[in-house]
Amino acid sequence: MVRPTFTYYGKLTITTSALVAIVSRAAEEVPGVKSAGRVIVQRDADGVVIEVHPVLYYGYVLNQVGRGIQVAVKRRVEEMTGLVVKSVNILVRELSFPRGKEPV
Repeated sequence: MVRPTFTYYGKLTITTSALVAIVSRAAEEVPGVKSAGRVIVQRDADGVVIEVHPVLYYGYVLNQVGRGIQVAVKRRVEEMTGLVVKSVNILVRELSFPRGKEPV
């Protein structure tokens, strides 16, 4: 992993909205995810804790999709920002049924 080199010229700041956009994009690229839903990012001196409330498609194995989201989000945030991701918590509250495939 390449971390940015900091100099004495200034300070690099990454806004929370930028982090939310990165997390949302990474989560939505995982198969079985309709949308990232609500994303909460909490920062402290040691790193960031991310909570994602995705909307998943019916028919996928939820724990596999959730694990895929965790891996994708952690990797993408650390690659793009250099921040340490302490945890990625997933809370599935909603499923989306494709048209014509509603459960009986």
